[in-house]
Amino acid sequence: MSAREPAVAWHGVVVGYDGSAPAERAVAWAAAEAARRGVPLAVASATDVAGLVAGQDAASWPAGAPRLAELAGRGMALAAALVPGLDVHGLSRTQGAAGLLVELSRTADLVVLGSHGEAAGGLLGTVAFAVTAHAKCPVAVVTGTACAPPGTERGVLAGADGSAGSLAAVRYAADLAAAAGAPLTVATAWRCTTADTWVAGDTADAAVVAGTHDVAARIADDAVAAALARHPGLRVRAEVAVGLPCPVLTTLARDHALLVVGARGRGGFPGLLLGSVSHAAVHRSPCPVMVVRPLTTSAAAPPGAALATAPTAR
Repeated sequence: MSAREPAVAWHGVVVGYDGSAPAERAVAWAAAEAARRGVPLAVASATDVAGLVAGQDAASWPAGAPRLAELAGRGMALAAALVPGLDVHGLSRTQGAAGLLVELSRTADLVVLGSHGEAAGGLLGTVAFAVTAHAKCPVAVVTGTACAPPGTERGVLAGADGSAGSLAAVRYAADLAAAAGAPLTVATAWRCTTADTWVAGDTADAAVVAGTHDVAARIADDAVAAALARHPGLRVRAEVAVGLPCPVLTTLARDHALLVVGARGRGGFPGLLLGSVSHAAVHRSPCPVMVVRPLTTSAAAPPGAALATAPTAR
């Protein structure tokens, strides 16, 4: 099928493509994921209209629509060659790349991006942040160079902090792991940061340390229980580590095929679209990262929920 202007709705997997090496890895990952899900793949190419010369119409840009259609066609050919028989479509539009992908996310199952872009149009550069912040469906950012899908040897890693966002991420990660026959690791990070120890520079009291660890362990155990409730036969384990969430997750990610995080956790403020941990993970993870939002409209934690990752002893 030739590349075309996208329809209002797309059902399946969408991958952004700008001809760069990261985009090619994203297409390979997205094609394999679309095949696993049994859904069609759309290769989307767009340009940053805001970067055009002032007063220039996007449709008249010399490398505009024809160039974008050519790019989408190249991405389609790559996907078709990697996964023969896959239902592949091309979508191109002379509009902002982030706007196009967010628009498609309203009905898509998954949007996939490379970690950054290198080719004309800059489809995947700072767009990754905008799309992960505003997309209506899960977003996978294919980072690093090793992009093998989850399997029996390299499983799925999910971050848990007791929030509604992380619970959605854990459940989604459990679904992915179960479908791939892969193990699931649920990770919770913690540290003691009381005002007294920060001012004095002293080590926290042993009782405070033990209590803070217990809070983190309960968060991890609850997340494991949620995963097993969804898939009773799933191989799942908890990892409770001392440290800041992002360094803990990105270190553990070295031994996993996919890191799944919530769009935002217990920190931040109402209305925050992308938390600091998910943002940092997208930029630093050695394996692909999937950012997931709760199905509900609110990301607030339920009453009585445990403290966030890296809970502060009081």
